[in-house]
Amino acid sequence: IAAGNALFGGQMSGMAPGAQIVSVRACLFVAGCTNAALIEGMIFAVKSKGVDVVNMSIGGLPSLNDGNNARAILYSRLIDDYGVQIFISAGNSGPGMNTIGDPSVATKVMSVGAYITDDTYLADYGAQLYEDHNLHYFSSRGPREDGGFKPNVVASGAAISTIPMWQAQGCLAQVCPVGYALFNGTSMASPQAAGGAALLISAAQQAKVQHLPAQIRQAMNSTADYLTGRYQVYEQGNGLLDIPAAWAMLSAGKMPTVNIESSVPVNTVLSSFLAVPGYGVGINDREGVEAGDNYTRTYTFKRTSGPGGVKVYNLSWVDNDGTFSSPASIALPKNTPVNLVVNINPTTSGVHSAILNLDDPSVAGIEYQTMNVVVAADQFTSGNNYTVTKSGNLGPGQFKTYFFQVPPGTPALKVDMTGGGGAGAGAIRFLRWHPYGVGIDSNAVSNCYNGTGTCATGSATSRTTTNPLAGVWEVTVDARRNSDAVSAPFTLTVSILGATVSPNPDVIPSATVGVPVARNYTLTNIYGPFTGRGVGTALGSAYMDTPTIAHGAVQTFDVTVPAGSTSLRATIGSPSDLAADLDLFLYNCTSGTCVLAGQSADGDSEESVTVANPAPGLWRAEVDGYSVPAATTTYKYIDVIGNAAYGSITVTDANAARAAGASWNAPATVTALAAPDAGRVLFGNVQVRTDTNILVGQGDVIVQSVTP
Repeated sequence: IAAGNALFGGQMSGMAPGAQIVSVRACLFVAGCTNAALIEGMIFAVKSKGVDVVNMSIGGLPSLNDGNNARAILYSRLIDDYGVQIFISAGNSGPGMNTIGDPSVATKVMSVGAYITDDTYLADYGAQLYEDHNLHYFSSRGPREDGGFKPNVVASGAAISTIPMWQAQGCLAQVCPVGYALFNGTSMASPQAAGGAALLISAAQQAKVQHLPAQIRQAMNSTADYLTGRYQVYEQGNGLLDIPAAWAMLSAGKMPTVNIESSVPVNTVLSSFLAVPGYGVGINDREGVEAGDNYTRTYTFKRTSGPGGVKVYNLSWVDNDGTFSSPASIALPKNTPVNLVVNINPTTSGVHSAILNLDDPSVAGIEYQTMNVVVAADQFTSGNNYTVTKSGNLGPGQFKTYFFQVPPGTPALKVDMTGGGGAGAGAIRFLRWHPYGVGIDSNAVSNCYNGTGTCATGSATSRTTTNPLAGVWEVTVDARRNSDAVSAPFTLTVSILGATVSPNPDVIPSATVGVPVARNYTLTNIYGPFTGRGVGTALGSAYMDTPTIAHGAVQTFDVTVPAGSTSLRATIGSPSDLAADLDLFLYNCTSGTCVLAGQSADGDSEESVTVANPAPGLWRAEVDGYSVPAATTTYKYIDVIGNAAYGSITVTDANAARAAGASWNAPATVTALAAPDAGRVLFGNVQVRTDTNILVGQGDVIVQSVTP
């Protein structure tokens, strides 16, 4: 792809025919790629072998893809210190937003997404996309978590390349000769770009033109062909590489580069974990924005190189739908921070993105760019019955994306889709994306399309996420590349589900062993419509407390588990200091030595650990006051031993349609079969479950004492 010379008997060549190759192996066939190999291999190629340009088609998708890790920082330093530009595939985790892969997130690495034309699609796959210019649906999208500009460009992401002679040919729309196979992905796009850079470097060496990595990047980014229309900035960066245009700019010889830094507040569910908490290099407001909002973000720019005095840069926006506005220029003295106020006004729901260019008109190229992304998520309200409906049409290989604000404490997020499935109706699917920017469903080419194949995470037309993280969720809808409809209609219905149980808690002062206690509960649907009923759970032995813990202190709770128990759950939460971060650990001490069996430790105090079929004997729950800004905090603690010997709650109810706001009564009996140990109570739940058994709400039932 990068350096092939006279392939297919001389009919075709790679991007830089005949370029010399240095191959460094960083992955094993069985064990995969190691971080050590990715670091040492890159150092070896750049430092020891003296290469001119590097391609690496390796990467993964961490939850926090901000480029603030040792490997990413090292790659940028190698580029600067040894004058070797690195190109890395953007990743194949799309089409969700913020799926850009690491290590392509490294600041000075060129991150390359995957592009394809309709003609190439027809030749390679025997199918048509009916659009001249396309991105592969799976090409990872930006921005970086801190708003960093990724991907930088896109390049051809489908190619027939050489393979070992002993492997079977792997082409689709045609028969390839032995030793050739069809590949697609950003792993193909990145060597296209690296080959383009090799051409620029080779030409510059012959023409004696300066070609520092920063100049290569600036020439490529400034001259890329932006794909106006269906794709936004966060998907394609600067657009499709144009190597002749990049050479025209580079060869002119008037391209001094300059270092400019930027800082601006960002708002994502992970923005508190950035290098500077809450701040990044480009606007990335995935959270906290609704259509019609009008607010500002203040950039701080600082020029750290170039001549003294003041340099004036023209400011321009690329592919701005009117969401962003700013002054037309900015004056940057050397080493002096300067603020720039950007007004933001998204008028419609969805994602809005644009490039902000800082351009010195006296020299070639764009000196500095930021990627700016705002998501105006659809809201679930009583006015829409906590249900949002979207509809559209998709041709082969096309996709649409939607964003939904899920409030804290939501029991379930349900997505339903109609469309596709029958002959001539098209192959359509939906995929769900976590607020972290990672997929809940696999984006594999055969997964979850209606009417074709299987869906690893449930039904192709209806899937529910229980206890979804509060934040902005994304749902994409795409048509398979060989979909049999030129324009297939679909309807997407997204709703949040939840119900309450009253009374909650239901405290029963006393019960007699074996004697049912009659109860009555009111169940209320507080969110979107569903079909469901009330059910009861088994009773368990519980210890409940509201202790006080100090910052840095550790508290323990011993639990003796009887034989035959099916579960042990420890849960903490509801701190009086809302900023407290308490962590929970559960130890198995039945052998005489306490061994960690489970833990829950994130950035808040709502933690729970459950162990199935715990061994009988001593267990210990440990609460760590990791961070308590108020010095001390109260919190709620409960541990529950599940064992059928304690009794059960039986609810008389049946599945029925429950409209938003509907209430219904459910009679029940609570039957205690055994008394818990001293200091403990019997504990169970009345639950509301859908007809697919999704838990959407529950209330607690406590039996304070049990008599024989």
